[in-house]
Amino acid sequence: MKIDFRLKLNYLMKSCRQTARLAAVVILGTSGVIGEAIPQTPVPPEPSGGEIAAAGGGWKERVTENLRWSIDLSARGGYSTLSDEFESEQDLGLDLHKVFSGATRDWATVVFQPYLVRIDNAERFPAFLEGPTDWEFTLRNAYVEFKLLPSSQLNFRAGHVEVPFGLETAIDTQGTLRQLITGQNLGVKADWGAGFNGTFESFRYDVILSRGSGMDYRASGDPFALIARLSSSRDSESDLGAPGYGVSVFYGEVLGRSGITERSRVAVDALWQFGPFGTLFELSTGRDEHVDVVNGLAELNWQSPSEVFMVYTQSKNLNRQMPSGWDDAWVVAAGLRFAPDAHWALSAQFERDVRQFGVGKRRGFFTLQARYRF
Repeated sequence: MKIDFRLKLNYLMKSCRQTARLAAVVILGTSGVIGEAIPQTPVPPEPSGGEIAAAGGGWKERVTENLRWSIDLSARGGYSTLSDEFESEQDLGLDLHKVFSGATRDWATVVFQPYLVRIDNAERFPAFLEGPTDWEFTLRNAYVEFKLLPSSQLNFRAGHVEVPFGLETAIDTQGTLRQLITGQNLGVKADWGAGFNGTFESFRYDVILSRGSGMDYRASGDPFALIARLSSSRDSESDLGAPGYGVSVFYGEVLGRSGITERSRVAVDALWQFGPFGTLFELSTGRDEHVDVVNGLAELNWQSPSEVFMVYTQSKNLNRQMPSGWDDAWVVAAGLRFAPDAHWALSAQFERDVRQFGVGKRRGFFTLQARYRF
């Protein structure tokens, strides 16, 4: 006759309880309290998942607590005076932000931003796309940051992150027409890596060792990048950025379309605000292999008191020393953004090549974008 395993287990647990009660009676009896009744506290049954959720302390609440997420949808169309053709881009993504907390403080933050990107007839396109008409699944930011000290003076971040170089640490340019100079300057804007950061009363530091391959982790050869930044105390990004200054250092062997390039940079940047007006600049110098480079960005912007309208003008200048002397590429841009609420943002920008490296052809490029988050 085969006895069910659960019956055996219940019988064993019942025997253990009886033995424990008998031992307690014997011990208490030797202390002169043998005649007193020993109360038995019943062990409540383990609640079900639904009961835990109803009580407000279950896994569903733990998952949704301090969780923010939104769907990000954008479409843009552009016209190039160089090719006399139109192009388009569509982006669909998830923006998720989750903070894990203990009894007394936060201990970890997870950011996850997967996006589906499609381009059609693009004249210029990023390296992670394979041609002028292509689509790709990408990760903008996807990392976990552990708060090692309660005061936020020591944090550890790992995953796919924006490189802490220049004004990108203060200004949020992801998915916008308004772009800074980091991608053109370093060859990477976001990369796979890990490092430490911390915020003190008057300054912030960031140090990260990254893959040097940009969007894709897999890469030929052995690219890498080491980036460090010291700046005035700023904890988060915003559209205009908080006033402050910073010094950044970059060294690495960066993977691009033409292979791996040894690259070094030292940069200074600053951002000021005067009422509704803001101005910012970034200046860097270094080398690409054996070529000296000096790159710079300057911007003047204005934002309405209601923060619904923003207009800006930019100047970007890339310089490199060739055997025949210094050569440069100079681009100017002007744009505006209309954001009537927290969901919609409509943008327009015109960008013009004033000079191109060598005998490169100059172009003008006009872009419109509609973006909706829900």
